[in-house]
Amino acid sequence: MQTKCPSLDVDIAFDIDESQIHEAYKSVIYRIVQESLNNAVKYSQATTAKVTLSDHNDAIHLSITDNGIGFDQTTIQEKLGLGLMSMSERAESVRGKMEIEAAIDQGVEIRASFPMVQ
Repeated sequence: MQTKCPSLDVDIAFDIDESQIHEAYKSVIYRIVQESLNNAVKYSQATTAKVTLSDHNDAIHLSITDNGIGFDQTTIQEKLGLGLMSMSERAESVRGKMEIEAAIDQGVEIRASFPMVQ
């Protein structure tokens, strides 16, 4: 599925059924995606982004990538504004983990994973 925002084309690839996602994860995933796309529009000068959600290895995996200006990975602590910190805290609040990968002129990737709940 693809959606369009005035300045950002977003490609969405969900390879998991909503019924497989624990209720506690749904709002966390939504907020991480929302904040990531908001950052892509506000700061990264990205024109495209991709959101993927899948399950494998007994975990739910979320990835949001953009083709924006990125930033120097060694300055990640300086880049951890309230939005990025709140995304990480949200993931941790439900036993998830979040990682940020970035490089100058190579965009940003936000990855989060959550254990499958039986």
